[in-house]
Amino acid sequence: MSGHEFDQAAFDELLAIFDEERIEAFIANLRQLSIGLTRGDVTAVDDIEMRAHKLASRAGILGCSRLSELSLVLEQACRDRRDLRAPLSAVEDEAERTSLYFDARMVDRRKRMAR
Repeated sequence: MSGHEFDQAAFDELLAIFDEERIEAFIANLRQLSIGLTRGDVTAVDDIEMRAHKLASRAGILGCSRLSELSLVLEQACRDRRDLRAPLSAVEDEAERTSLYFDARMVDRRKRMAR
């Protein structure tokens, strides 16, 4: 992820407010929402729209601006009853990058805390 895709300040603020266990729960919830989107029934447009809305919110809270933006695009595609394959694929790809990014950040954080 590049700097414009992730708001480090927003994530740092969460780290200052919540303990690591709570942050891990936020990240796990983000992963579950993205998995639910990409592995769900693509004809269940209303369900996809709801999950995309939740994912956009959760991603924004965690500082994942690109994932949030792509989720909003998916949500709008659902409302407009457009083909969902491209926006779903974009969300899936970005969710995977986000997951890997968080894994690395949390490992770094644990190393810093252990010093």
